[in-house]
Parts: sequence; structure tokens; C-alpha cells
Amino acid sequence: MELQRGSSTLINNPSCFDNSMTTLNPPQDASITVTEKEPHTDTDICIKTVGAPMVNKMSKFQKIVIAKNKWWGNMLWLDDVVNVTEKDEFIYHEMIVNVPMMTHPNPQRVLIVGGGDGGAAREVLKHPNLTKVVMIDIDEDVVNECRKHMPGLNNGAFEDPRLELIIGDGIDYVKKAENESFDIIIVDSTDPIPDSVGEVLFTEDFYINCHRVLAANGVMST
Repeated sequence: MELQRGSSTLINNPSCFDNSMTTLNPPQDASITVTEKEPHTDTDICIKTVGAPMVNKMSKFQKIVIAKNKWWGNMLWLDDVVNVTEKDEFIYHEMIVNVPMMTHPNPQRVLIVGGGDGGAAREVLKHPNLTKVVMIDIDEDVVNECRKHMPGLNNGAFEDPRLELIIGDGIDYVKKAENESFDIIIVDSTDPIPDSVGEVLFTEDFYINCHRVLAANGVMST
């Protein structure tokens, strides 16, 4: 319906207004709420996303969700457990990497087991005199999706020629590694949830092999 300025048509015939209205569907809220259940408690941690998730998929190994949160920026959940957030990831990555790197008198050979978001590799590559940096993560989807949607975490580490990025089984890699072949081992894994991909990284056999692989003065963090 078209009205001219000063027209009394709508005043005299209010039903015209109803007939001319176009029904607009309100925008649908595509956000989701991810609920993390605290083991051995009745506590649930619920975090709502801003809009639809950028990633919400099952890889060959685990459920991957990447979504934006009002307070924490882009977040990564693995099997519905918060793994890392853009807002505070530096606290975790700086501690798990720089403490062992600065404890060792001359760290040159570094192994990162896990760390698919790239934050640990970023911190390792800040150190001088590196001769060998290997990062092995079992889930290529985590690496690729974090590289795409959370690039600030790796901050170019995945393109750094000093980094050897391997998609594979960290348990098997450590088992086959030569004695005293690394100065630093950083295990940046998921929580040891039963039947999860990270559970095997908390076994006695794994730590025995890590001890064998570490050279004199070697340091391991997890």
C-alpha cells in the first residue's frame, strides 16, 4: 500500500494496514549451548556460543566444535570438553612450554605430542638454537580446523620450516624414537577421559618410553 503525505486513507480505513502487512520471520538464533560434565560430580558447565558454530563435526577420533563465545572469543571443544580459548590460551601454552625450555641448560631438540591448535609450537619456536622440532598429532582435522578458524594460536608456526609436523600416533612415535633423541618433550594432550583419544597418553608405558627418549638433563611437561 502506498500513501501520500497528508492522506487520511489509513485513518479512515485501518483495515488496510493489516491487509498490507508483510509477515517477517524473526531471525533464528543459530547459537548452541555446549555442556561439559565434570567427572565424579553433579556439576555441568554450560557455555553458549554467539551464532552457529564454525565447526561441529566428528573426526575419525573425536567430536570437534569451534565456535565464538561472547567472553572467550573462538573456542575449541573436543568431545564436549573445553580444550582452548583465544582469550586465555597464552596462560596454558606459555607455562607448558617456557618452563621446561628455560629449565634446560641448552634445549635444541623438542618433541610436542598433541598440540593440534599450534599454540605449543608457537611458543617453542620463539627459542633460539633449535635444531629439531617435531610436533605429532593424531587428528588432522583438529590441526586443519584450528589453522583455519583460530590462526592466532599457531601464529605462523605451521608454516615455519623449522617445524616438522607429523599427523600420526604419538605413542607409536615415542616408542620407536631413538634413545636420548630429545632434550624436551611437551605432552599437550586432551584430558584422560575413559575411551578418549588422549587416555593412552597417561599410561606407565608411555612415560617409560619418554624417559628413555630424553637425553641427559632432559625435561618433560604435560
